Amino acid sequence: MLTKIQSDLDNISGFDPEMWELLRNKKIFATGCTGFIGTWIIYSFLHINKKYNLNSELYCLTRNKKKNEDKYPGIHFVEGDIENFNFPDGKFSFVIHGATEVASYQQNTDHSSLLDVSYIGTKRIIQFAKLAETEKILFLSSGAAYGSQPLDLKYLDEDFSGAPDVTKSKSTYGEAKRVGELLLFNNTIPATSARIFATCGPFLPRESTFAFSNFLEAVFLNKNIKIKSNGRTTRSYLYIGDLTLWLWILLLKGRDKEIYNVGSEDEISVADLAKMIKSTLNSNVEIEVLGQELEINRFIPENKKIRSEFKINHLVSLETGIKKSYAFLKGENGL
Repeated sequence: MLTKIQSDLDNISGFDPEMWELLRNKKIFATGCTGFIGTWIIYSFLHINKKYNLNSELYCLTRNKKKNEDKYPGIHFVEGDIENFNFPDGKFSFVIHGATEVASYQQNTDHSSLLDVSYIGTKRIIQFAKLAETEKILFLSSGAAYGSQPLDLKYLDEDFSGAPDVTKSKSTYGEAKRVGELLLFNNTIPATSARIFATCGPFLPRESTFAFSNFLEAVFLNKNIKIKSNGRTTRSYLYIGDLTLWLWILLLKGRDKEIYNVGSEDEISVADLAKMIKSTLNSNVEIEVLGQELEINRFIPENKKIRSEFKINHLVSLETGIKKSYAFLKGENGL
Protein backbone atom coordinates (compact mmCIF):
# COMPACT_ATOMS: atom_id res chain seq x y z
CA MET A 1 0.00 0.00 0.00
CA LEU A 2 2.92 2.37 0.55
CA THR A 3 3.48 2.58 -3.20
CA LYS A 4 0.23 4.57 -3.37
CA ILE A 5 1.64 7.27 -1.08
CA GLN A 6 5.21 7.20 -2.42
CA SER A 7 4.83 10.52 -4.26
CA ASP A 8 3.52 12.12 -1.07
CA LEU A 9 6.46 10.82 0.94
CA ASP A 10 8.81 12.12 -1.76
CA ASN A 11 7.18 15.56 -1.59
CA ILE A 12 7.55 15.65 2.18
CA SER A 13 11.18 14.54 2.21
CA GLY A 14 12.06 16.81 -0.71
CA PHE A 15 11.23 19.95 1.23
CA ASP A 16 14.39 21.80 2.38
CA PRO A 17 16.91 18.95 2.79
CA GLU A 18 18.90 21.13 5.20
CA MET A 19 15.95 21.13 7.60
CA TRP A 20 16.02 17.36 7.92
CA GLU A 21 19.61 17.61 9.15
CA LEU A 22 18.12 18.87 12.41
CA LEU A 23 16.97 15.27 12.96
CA ARG A 24 20.39 13.71 12.45
CA ASN A 25 21.34 11.32 15.27
CA LYS A 26 18.29 12.52 17.25
CA LYS A 27 15.66 10.57 19.16
CA ILE A 28 11.98 11.49 19.03
CA PHE A 29 9.26 10.38 21.42
CA ALA A 30 5.66 10.53 20.21
CA THR A 31 2.25 9.98 21.74
CA GLY A 32 -0.98 9.45 19.82
CA CYS A 33 0.96 8.08 16.86
CA THR A 34 -1.16 5.06 15.96
CA GLY A 35 -4.12 6.97 14.51
CA PHE A 36 -4.64 8.65 11.14
CA ILE A 37 -2.17 11.52 11.52
CA GLY A 38 0.21 9.38 13.54
CA THR A 39 0.38 6.83 10.74
CA TRP A 40 1.64 9.55 8.42
CA ILE A 41 4.16 10.78 10.97
CA ILE A 42 5.55 7.25 11.24
CA TYR A 43 5.74 6.54 7.50
CA SER A 44 7.20 9.96 6.68
CA PHE A 45 9.79 9.55 9.45
CA LEU A 46 10.87 6.15 8.09
CA HIS A 47 11.13 7.59 4.58
CA ILE A 48 13.09 10.70 5.60
CA ASN A 49 15.37 8.77 7.93
CA LYS A 50 16.27 6.27 5.19
CA LYS A 51 16.58 8.84 2.39
CA TYR A 52 19.06 11.04 4.25
CA ASN A 53 20.64 8.28 6.34
CA LEU A 54 19.95 10.36 9.46
CA ASN A 55 20.49 7.62 12.03
CA SER A 56 17.44 8.95 13.92
CA GLU A 57 15.06 6.96 16.12
CA LEU A 58 11.33 7.31 16.70
CA TYR A 59 9.76 5.92 19.88
CA CYS A 60 5.96 5.77 20.01
CA LEU A 61 3.74 5.24 23.03
CA THR A 62 1.11 2.54 22.45
CA ARG A 63 -1.26 0.30 24.36
CA ASN A 64 -0.40 -2.64 22.07
CA LYS A 65 3.34 -2.93 21.49
CA LYS A 66 3.35 -6.29 19.68
CA LYS A 67 0.67 -5.29 17.17
CA ASN A 68 2.43 -2.06 16.21
CA GLU A 69 5.93 -3.55 16.11
CA ASP A 70 4.67 -6.02 13.51
CA LYS A 71 2.96 -3.23 11.57
CA TYR A 72 5.78 -0.66 11.68
CA PRO A 73 9.22 -2.31 11.58
CA GLY A 74 11.95 0.20 12.34
CA ILE A 75 9.94 2.06 14.98
CA HIS A 76 10.47 1.58 18.73
CA PHE A 77 7.25 1.16 20.70
CA VAL A 78 6.80 1.85 24.40
CA GLU A 79 3.78 0.07 25.87
CA GLY A 80 1.74 2.02 28.36
CA ASP A 81 -0.90 4.66 28.98
CA ILE A 82 -0.28 8.38 28.56
CA GLU A 83 -1.25 9.03 32.19
CA ASN A 84 1.28 6.66 33.80
CA PHE A 85 3.66 5.19 31.20
CA ASN A 86 7.18 4.17 32.19
CA PHE A 87 9.76 6.56 30.79
CA PRO A 88 12.15 5.12 28.18
CA ASP A 89 15.80 5.60 29.03
CA GLY A 90 18.08 8.22 27.55
CA LYS A 91 17.83 11.67 26.05
CA PHE A 92 15.11 12.60 23.55
CA SER A 93 15.66 15.76 21.54
CA PHE A 94 12.04 16.08 20.41
CA VAL A 95 8.60 15.12 21.66
CA ILE A 96 5.41 15.03 19.57
CA HIS A 97 2.43 14.98 21.91
CA GLY A 98 -0.83 14.04 20.21
CA ALA A 99 -2.56 11.62 22.59
CA THR A 100 -6.27 12.37 23.03
CA GLU A 101 -9.06 10.01 24.10
CA VAL A 102 -11.15 10.66 20.98
CA ALA A 103 -13.17 7.44 21.07
CA SER A 104 -15.45 8.58 23.88
CA TYR A 105 -15.85 11.97 22.21
CA GLN A 106 -16.92 10.53 18.86
CA GLN A 107 -19.21 8.00 20.52
CA ASN A 108 -20.84 10.78 22.57
CA THR A 109 -20.28 8.96 25.86
CA ASP A 110 -18.20 10.14 28.82
CA HIS A 111 -16.37 13.26 27.66
CA SER A 112 -14.66 13.80 31.02
CA SER A 113 -11.86 11.40 30.03
CA LEU A 114 -10.72 13.96 27.47
CA LEU A 115 -9.84 16.41 30.23
CA ASP A 116 -8.17 13.67 32.27
CA VAL A 117 -5.94 12.67 29.38
CA SER A 118 -5.08 16.23 28.46
CA TYR A 119 -4.28 17.36 31.99
CA ILE A 120 -2.71 14.27 33.55
CA GLY A 121 -1.16 13.08 30.29
CA THR A 122 0.38 16.42 29.40
CA LYS A 123 1.78 16.79 32.94
CA ARG A 124 3.32 13.34 32.49
CA ILE A 125 4.83 14.34 29.13
CA ILE A 126 6.37 17.47 30.64
CA GLN A 127 7.84 15.41 33.45
CA PHE A 128 9.32 12.97 30.94
CA ALA A 129 10.64 15.74 28.68
CA LYS A 130 12.50 17.37 31.55
CA LEU A 131 14.22 14.11 32.50
CA ALA A 132 14.97 13.37 28.84
CA GLU A 133 16.51 16.85 28.35
CA THR A 134 14.13 17.51 25.49
CA GLU A 135 14.82 20.50 23.25
CA LYS A 136 11.30 20.96 21.90
CA ILE A 137 7.72 19.70 22.23
CA LEU A 138 5.20 19.85 19.39
CA PHE A 139 1.61 19.66 20.61
CA LEU A 140 -1.01 18.35 18.19
CA SER A 141 -3.89 20.61 19.14
CA SER A 142 -7.11 21.33 17.26
CA GLY A 143 -9.01 24.20 15.70
CA ALA A 144 -11.76 23.20 18.14
CA ALA A 145 -9.80 25.14 20.75
CA TYR A 146 -11.16 28.34 19.19
CA GLY A 147 -14.75 27.40 19.94
CA SER A 148 -17.46 28.40 17.45
CA GLN A 149 -16.54 30.61 14.52
CA PRO A 150 -18.81 33.65 14.10
CA LEU A 151 -20.69 33.34 10.81
CA ASP A 152 -19.53 36.80 9.71
CA LEU A 153 -15.85 35.97 10.35
CA LYS A 154 -14.20 34.74 7.15
CA TYR A 155 -11.22 33.02 8.77
CA LEU A 156 -10.13 31.97 12.23
CA ASP A 157 -6.65 33.37 12.78
CA GLU A 158 -4.30 32.67 15.67
CA ASP A 159 -5.23 35.94 17.38
CA PHE A 160 -8.93 35.04 17.63
CA SER A 161 -9.81 35.20 21.33
CA GLY A 162 -12.85 32.94 21.28
CA ALA A 163 -13.13 29.74 23.29
CA PRO A 164 -15.36 26.65 23.48
CA ASP A 165 -18.80 27.11 25.05
CA VAL A 166 -18.48 25.44 28.45
CA THR A 167 -22.24 24.82 28.63
CA LYS A 168 -22.00 22.27 25.81
CA SER A 169 -20.67 18.79 26.43
CA LYS A 170 -18.97 18.53 23.04
CA SER A 171 -16.86 21.56 23.90
CA THR A 172 -14.79 19.24 26.10
CA TYR A 173 -12.52 18.30 23.21
CA GLY A 174 -11.55 21.88 22.39
CA GLU A 175 -11.21 22.74 26.06
CA ALA A 176 -8.98 19.70 26.60
CA LYS A 177 -6.67 20.96 23.88
CA ARG A 178 -6.58 24.41 25.49
CA VAL A 179 -5.61 22.80 28.80
CA GLY A 180 -2.75 21.03 27.05
CA GLU A 181 -1.54 24.28 25.51
CA LEU A 182 -1.78 26.07 28.85
CA LEU A 183 0.39 23.47 30.56
CA LEU A 184 2.96 23.30 27.77
CA PHE A 185 3.30 27.05 27.37
CA ASN A 186 3.90 27.50 31.09
CA ASN A 187 6.88 25.24 31.60
CA THR A 188 10.58 25.63 30.84
CA ILE A 189 10.73 23.42 27.73
CA PRO A 190 10.13 25.17 24.38
CA ALA A 191 6.76 24.16 22.94
CA THR A 192 4.79 24.87 19.77
CA SER A 193 1.10 24.14 19.22
CA ALA A 194 -0.34 23.00 15.88
CA ARG A 195 -4.08 23.68 15.80
CA ILE A 196 -5.21 21.13 13.24
CA PHE A 197 -8.35 21.54 11.12
CA ALA A 198 -10.11 19.07 8.81
CA THR A 199 -7.96 16.86 6.60
CA CYS A 200 -8.34 14.10 4.02
CA GLY A 201 -6.23 11.44 2.38
CA PRO A 202 -5.06 7.82 2.53
CA PHE A 203 -5.49 5.98 5.86
CA LEU A 204 -8.48 8.16 6.80
CA PRO A 205 -10.68 5.90 8.97
CA ARG A 206 -13.61 4.50 7.04
CA GLU A 207 -15.91 4.42 10.04
CA SER A 208 -16.02 7.87 11.57
CA THR A 209 -18.28 10.85 12.20
CA PHE A 210 -16.56 12.91 9.49
CA ALA A 211 -18.43 13.86 6.33
CA PHE A 212 -15.51 13.30 3.95
CA SER A 213 -14.95 9.66 4.92
CA ASN A 214 -18.70 8.95 5.05
CA PHE A 215 -19.27 10.34 1.55
CA LEU A 216 -16.25 8.49 0.15
CA GLU A 217 -17.46 5.26 1.74
CA ALA A 218 -20.92 5.70 0.22
CA VAL A 219 -19.47 6.02 -3.28
CA PHE A 220 -17.25 2.99 -2.69
CA LEU A 221 -20.23 0.88 -1.61
CA ASN A 222 -22.40 2.40 -4.37
CA LYS A 223 -24.90 3.70 -1.84
CA ASN A 224 -26.58 7.08 -1.68
CA ILE A 225 -24.60 9.88 -0.04
CA LYS A 226 -26.66 10.96 2.96
CA ILE A 227 -26.19 14.43 4.43
CA LYS A 228 -27.65 14.45 7.93
CA SER A 229 -27.65 18.24 8.18
CA ASN A 230 -29.03 20.79 5.75
CA GLY A 231 -25.71 20.73 3.90
CA ARG A 232 -24.92 24.41 4.44
CA THR A 233 -22.23 23.92 7.09
CA THR A 234 -18.80 24.76 5.65
CA ARG A 235 -15.38 23.23 6.17
CA SER A 236 -12.01 23.16 4.46
CA TYR A 237 -9.73 20.16 3.89
CA LEU A 238 -5.94 20.14 3.92
CA TYR A 239 -4.49 17.04 2.30
CA ILE A 240 -2.76 14.79 4.82
CA GLY A 241 0.56 14.82 2.96
CA ASP A 242 0.70 18.61 3.19
CA LEU A 243 -0.46 18.53 6.81
CA THR A 244 2.27 16.04 7.73
CA LEU A 245 4.98 18.22 6.22
CA TRP A 246 3.63 21.25 8.08
CA LEU A 247 3.82 19.34 11.36
CA TRP A 248 7.46 18.39 10.78
CA ILE A 249 8.26 22.02 9.99
CA LEU A 250 6.62 23.14 13.22
CA LEU A 251 8.49 20.52 15.24
CA LEU A 252 11.84 21.59 13.84
CA LYS A 253 11.32 25.31 13.26
CA GLY A 254 8.15 26.46 15.03
CA ARG A 255 8.64 29.24 17.57
CA ASP A 256 8.31 28.72 21.29
CA LYS A 257 4.91 29.43 22.87
CA GLU A 258 3.35 30.00 19.44
CA ILE A 259 0.12 28.63 17.99
CA TYR A 260 -0.05 27.86 14.26
CA ASN A 261 -3.15 26.95 12.28
CA VAL A 262 -2.69 23.79 10.22
CA GLY A 263 -5.50 23.68 7.70
CA SER A 264 -6.75 24.87 4.31
CA GLU A 265 -8.40 28.24 3.64
CA ASP A 266 -10.43 26.81 0.74
CA GLU A 267 -13.99 26.80 2.05
CA ILE A 268 -16.61 24.34 0.83
CA SER A 269 -20.09 23.50 2.08
CA VAL A 270 -20.95 19.94 3.07
CA ALA A 271 -23.45 19.77 0.20
CA ASP A 272 -20.85 20.96 -2.32
CA LEU A 273 -18.32 18.50 -0.92
CA ALA A 274 -20.77 15.67 -1.61
CA LYS A 275 -21.26 16.95 -5.16
CA MET A 276 -17.51 17.27 -5.71
CA ILE A 277 -16.85 13.72 -4.48
CA LYS A 278 -19.63 12.38 -6.71
CA SER A 279 -18.47 14.24 -9.83
CA THR A 280 -14.73 13.71 -9.26
CA LEU A 281 -15.23 9.96 -8.94
CA ASN A 282 -17.80 9.82 -11.78
CA SER A 283 -20.31 8.18 -9.50
CA ASN A 284 -24.01 7.67 -10.18
CA VAL A 285 -25.07 7.59 -6.53
CA GLU A 286 -27.76 10.00 -5.39
CA ILE A 287 -27.25 12.70 -2.77
CA GLU A 288 -29.88 12.90 -0.03
CA VAL A 289 -30.07 16.02 2.14
CA LEU A 290 -31.91 14.86 5.23
CA GLY A 291 -31.92 18.24 6.95
CA GLN A 292 -32.04 16.84 10.46
CA GLU A 293 -29.76 19.58 11.80
CA LEU A 294 -30.81 23.18 11.18
CA GLU A 295 -27.76 24.83 12.69
CA ILE A 296 -25.24 26.38 10.28
CA ASN A 297 -21.60 26.72 11.25
CA ARG A 298 -18.26 27.59 9.70
CA PHE A 299 -14.85 26.21 10.60
CA ILE A 300 -12.25 27.80 8.31
CA PRO A 301 -8.71 28.68 9.42
CA GLU A 302 -6.45 31.41 8.20
CA ASN A 303 -3.07 29.85 7.43
CA LYS A 304 -1.18 33.00 6.48
CA LYS A 305 1.06 32.75 9.55
CA ILE A 306 2.54 29.34 8.78
CA ARG A 307 2.71 29.98 5.03
CA SER A 308 4.52 33.30 5.31
CA GLU A 309 6.84 32.31 8.14
CA PHE A 310 8.09 29.11 6.49
CA LYS A 311 7.49 29.91 2.81
CA ILE A 312 5.20 26.95 2.20
CA ASN A 313 1.83 26.26 0.63
CA HIS A 314 -0.33 23.22 0.16
CA LEU A 315 0.58 21.13 -2.86
CA VAL A 316 -2.51 18.95 -3.25
CA SER A 317 -5.94 20.31 -4.19
CA LEU A 318 -9.14 18.95 -2.69
CA GLU A 319 -10.09 17.33 -5.98
CA THR A 320 -6.74 15.54 -6.14
CA GLY A 321 -7.10 14.63 -2.45
CA ILE A 322 -10.42 12.97 -3.25
CA LYS A 323 -8.84 10.94 -6.05
CA LYS A 324 -5.90 9.88 -3.90
CA SER A 325 -8.17 8.94 -0.99
CA TYR A 326 -10.43 6.85 -3.21
CA ALA A 327 -7.57 5.10 -4.98
CA PHE A 328 -6.13 4.14 -1.61
CA LEU A 329 -9.51 2.94 -0.35
CA LYS A 330 -9.88 0.70 -3.39
CA GLY A 331 -6.35 -0.61 -2.93
CA GLU A 332 -7.05 -1.52 0.69
CA ASN A 333 -9.84 -3.75 -0.59
CA GLY A 334 -7.79 -5.37 -3.33
CA LEU A 335 -9.42 -3.45 -6.17
